[in-house]
Amino acid sequence: MPLAIEVSSYTISYTLVISTWPSLEISDLVALINALTDRRVARDAVPFDHPQFCLPNGHNPDGSTIFVDLPAVGAEGHTSNILTFEQMLNGATGEHDMSISCNMLPLPNVN
Repeated sequence: MPLAIEVSSYTISYTLVISTWPSLEISDLVALINALTDRRVARDAVPFDHPQFCLPNGHNPDGSTIFVDLPAVGAEGHTSNILTFEQMLNGATGEHDMSISCNMLPLPNVN
């Protein structure tokens, strides 16, 4: 009997069916996914550290692009995890919340 997991979030919905592991339990699946997850990604630690970026984030009424700041982070990463997409949709603030206007000058011409 295949294991089916339905995940729904906002307008996104999908089903994951694993038919090759009939005895798989949800806890086994969670353990597998956790084992394959690199914890350094959640804190932007080396090798996932990065320079400052200005990211496009919509448009002003006049059609010009809105840029938000993704601050540079060093090898040690952040002291807390970056926000998940769901946390950002729910209005959480923290690392990578995309609430700060880009201050990198000059801005690239992308229009």
